[in-house]
Amino acid sequence: MKIKPLIFNVYAFVFLAIAVSIPVQVMFLYGYNATDIGAIWSKMTFFNLMVMASCCINAYFSFTAQNDIKWSFPLSIGFVCLNNSIVLVYGNDFEAATVILSTFAYILMTSYFILSQDTNVINSPAAQWWKTALRYKAPLPTKVSSTDIPINLGNTFDISRTGAYISYNVPTQKDIFSCGDVFTFNIGEELELKAKVVRKSMAVGRYPEGMGVQFIDLGVSERIQLEKLLNSLRDSVEEENKEYQQFNKAA
Repeated sequence: MKIKPLIFNVYAFVFLAIAVSIPVQVMFLYGYNATDIGAIWSKMTFFNLMVMASCCINAYFSFTAQNDIKWSFPLSIGFVCLNNSIVLVYGNDFEAATVILSTFAYILMTSYFILSQDTNVINSPAAQWWKTALRYKAPLPTKVSSTDIPINLGNTFDISRTGAYISYNVPTQKDIFSCGDVFTFNIGEELELKAKVVRKSMAVGRYPEGMGVQFIDLGVSERIQLEKLLNSLRDSVEEENKEYQQFNKAA
């Protein structure tokens, strides 16, 4: 799926709207102005704040399509039910029917999100193609450093913040690692990264025979070095595009 399903953005907006609606309701109920922040805050209960916090968390997890939705949504339902139960028993500002209907509406809304087929992608990160990092084509030499004797693995075909595709220099290199294997290797002379083999592929289209690796357990220094490498590749690509456009204008 190359585009994130619209339901994730819609629900993120809805949860933020619910969070904002709580202080807005307090403002209208007691006749406060938007500038009376202290007065509005004093009228809000701890349970109101729990609902607001859970809705904000739901909005973030929904917008980013994270698997954490599975626990944050049920937890927020519990907070809403607890808050509305207290309002129903001790509050005098809302009709009982309104409180009950709003509670059921929230439960149905969150349940629909979890059960909808459009949200099944949260269970399959590989299907979330809209999160794919930008890749840069670059033939960089790689050498496995986690073995007793360093192994020249091949050259990268392309590379991104999250992984790389390494093409084999010789046919026997395809037998060195299997899917799921974890190893440490060098890209170029300085950059050393830990990676996991996530796929092995024959030559398909413009991609040569090789394997895809995912970078794992990257520390701060590794991320900085990788970002520097990607920035240099980005600059070279932009420079090539400028030269290409100038050549076309001259022609």
